[in-house]
Amino acid sequence: LLVAQSAANAIGVRAGSAFSLRSDTHGQHSLKVQQVYRNLIGSDVFMSESLYKSVFGVAAQDFVTNAVMATLKGDGDARVRYAKDLEKSTAVASASSTVAMERGFSFDLMSAVVALIVALAGSLALVVLFTLSSTNVSERIREMATLKVLGFTDREVHIYVNKEMLLLAFFGTLLGLPLGRVVGGMLTGVLNMSGMFFEVEVHWSSYLISAGVTMVFALIVQLFTNVVLNRIDPVSSLKSVE
Repeated sequence: LLVAQSAANAIGVRAGSAFSLRSDTHGQHSLKVQQVYRNLIGSDVFMSESLYKSVFGVAAQDFVTNAVMATLKGDGDARVRYAKDLEKSTAVASASSTVAMERGFSFDLMSAVVALIVALAGSLALVVLFTLSSTNVSERIREMATLKVLGFTDREVHIYVNKEMLLLAFFGTLLGLPLGRVVGGMLTGVLNMSGMFFEVEVHWSSYLISAGVTMVFALIVQLFTNVVLNRIDPVSSLKSVE
């Protein structure tokens, strides 16, 4: 007995599990799942002719096949052509090729949503970094002014402040990548349904891109921070009353 991954996830079964399957004409019976096959769309269940006859008690003359899953040899183009030839037969109601379905599958709406989420997440990261940097500098103006009075050059003050921001961004990235993977898996798990299964697969390059973009944002924020640091007047800053 083969159960589609989307259906198995919806009813909570896996290979070796037992579940009830009901036939409109032969009642409900308990069967054991032999394997869960990878099919992200659809909730189909396949079983052999002998298993169906033995479980539901159907005689050989009463058995009617309503669908057949076949594994074909040859390349993808040959399998697509064979499925099209089957559709021309009057003995076949319909035929579909998994290769043709894979080639024709498009989820432009989901891609647009993901792109929007990524853009919003990047904007949020940039705003958070800029806010933290601005707050850090505004709360330490007297400290920066003191450093300048002691003889620190603008470049040395930049390094003193920006090094802290880079370290915070680095450790935040190390913590955020695994947490983001966990949260992403939880969100996609909520979207799963009986007829569709969202498989979470994150390439290693995605982690590198995320970390790289975050550090680039931190460097961009530093450029604005350096301008603010250069405008600090040591005399007026130290004379101000807090």
